[in-house]
Amino acid sequence: NALTAKATYGLDMSVGERVALLSGLSSNISNNATGYGRGQYNENRTTSNLVELTLAYNKKVANVAMEIVGGYSFQSFRNNYMWAQARGFSDFENFGNMENELKWSMYAGEREAQIFRNYNNWGVADVLTGAVSGSGGFVSGLNVDSDVNPLPRYLFARPEGVTVDAIIANYYDQTDYLQSYFARGNFTISDKYLVSATLRIDGSSKFGPDNQYGVFPSGAVAWKLDQEGFIPETFSTLKLRAGYGIVGNQDGLGYGNFIRRDRYADASINDNREAIVPGTTTQGFAEPGLKWEQTAQTSVGLDFGILQDKLSGTFDVYVKNTTDLLLKANTAQPASAPTFFTNLDATVVNKGWELSLSYNVFDKTDASFTISGNVSHNENMLEDFGGALDAGTIRGQGLSLAYAQRLAGGHPLFSYHLREFEGFDSNGQPIGDNQTFVGKSALPTWVAGLSLNARYKGFDLAMYFSGQFGHYVYSNTRNAFFTAGSIQGARNVTKDVLTSGESGTAEAAVSTRFLEKGDFVRMQNFTLGYNVNLGDMKFLRKLRFYVTGQNLFVITDYSGLDPEVSSSPANYDLLNELPTAGIDYTAYPRPRTFTIGLNASF
Repeated sequence: NALTAKATYGLDMSVGERVALLSGLSSNISNNATGYGRGQYNENRTTSNLVELTLAYNKKVANVAMEIVGGYSFQSFRNNYMWAQARGFSDFENFGNMENELKWSMYAGEREAQIFRNYNNWGVADVLTGAVSGSGGFVSGLNVDSDVNPLPRYLFARPEGVTVDAIIANYYDQTDYLQSYFARGNFTISDKYLVSATLRIDGSSKFGPDNQYGVFPSGAVAWKLDQEGFIPETFSTLKLRAGYGIVGNQDGLGYGNFIRRDRYADASINDNREAIVPGTTTQGFAEPGLKWEQTAQTSVGLDFGILQDKLSGTFDVYVKNTTDLLLKANTAQPASAPTFFTNLDATVVNKGWELSLSYNVFDKTDASFTISGNVSHNENMLEDFGGALDAGTIRGQGLSLAYAQRLAGGHPLFSYHLREFEGFDSNGQPIGDNQTFVGKSALPTWVAGLSLNARYKGFDLAMYFSGQFGHYVYSNTRNAFFTAGSIQGARNVTKDVLTSGESGTAEAAVSTRFLEKGDFVRMQNFTLGYNVNLGDMKFLRKLRFYVTGQNLFVITDYSGLDPEVSSSPANYDLLNELPTAGIDYTAYPRPRTFTIGLNASF
């Protein structure tokens, strides 16, 4: 049929739980728990619903083949989070059962969730302080005097005679929505010329009514040169491509960041086991102009294959401009909220190229060997930005408000802004001027990969190496712990500190002293397998044994445990919540793993 319709529904649910328990019999005196005990239960439920409806039309008219798809999708993302804490479990020897009592008595799924949604269900509303406010948030604090107003056991199940002094809780129920209309048309003319056009209209509840929807078009053309008579037969594949498109981004925004919302802050229990309920707190500023971040990309590429694709590859050149960057910035104090979201008036430019090659060395009945690799070069720059924002928080004793990076026009993202370390003077004090840009960034300029795949009779082998070059890592770990000042504080240091000439009273300021090259080559994966010859066995179609090793070794000059640190831009910085990269602060190294497995097909 030329016209087909499709409807899809998807559901994704997850529940995470965490229980922390401390018996009153414990000698731990933190939070005044000795003799009273305390417990806390946390639960996070996420539910995602997806509905997608599409219509597809495939038709060939003369020498033009058409594939047209249009559709609609709707997604909801619900985050339901709560925590509850109780203090003062008197004479409670069987404390190990408290996990279920916290879980099921204070937030037992849908059965008793109304305890938090409607405070009257506590049955002791006269001593409850709390309120429902904001976007489904609830805060409660409850003090209980066992002699005057005991908390009913049907609300907080516990052994006979056990009293509870105070209970606090907090509850969030927030849902974001994403709605999309889309259309795509692919046209192939004479099996030589390809034209593609796409249009997306995406709407998000994370933006205000004036900017909820963004329009994102794209288009591409390609010419299959290998179908032309003037191209030598040596080329089994040769295609020239060009394209332009705009994509939108809403990542980083939380629930309702475009409006001002007030709700109660988290409650707490003091050392006298009394519930303390704070006042309201502002969740953000009204930002009706907040809108989609957009990235426009122009690219030109070439696909080629020689001698029946014995040697094949692709080459791409691109320019990407990102505008209206979503940024969480500090507010001028005093203010009702410390931060707010805005669109940065600047452009992030990425331009570069990428080459991928694959060579089939030989391919016989009993054996084959293929080498594949890729290399890319990227230049990053922040343009049209007149301001400057400190970033890259450095942590550690004596390093409060210290930073190692700065966001400024005319420099790449994650550019280091440091003192130039020039050694120590005769008194063991560091030599270096004020912080300045040092011409180095945490972003790699070169990325490469190499794959080897081989087969011999029943055996198969796969190896993959990855590498990054041209970037720098700031060792916050060394800055915080491995200086002469740590010796003065009776802490362990590395051997080089003993002979560095640094005074124990020297300031361990951020500087190029702790900046190192982050170049590395990593053996990412190694797999060796054996396929058993099953002969005429009918009930078993395939049997394969394999052993896999991941992250087997790293070749690098970096002195830390792992040069590939802070690689995720979602790891927000404490200074002003700008994204961070390339800063190593007690980072846990990637594990080296080995797997032995068996695959069977029946």
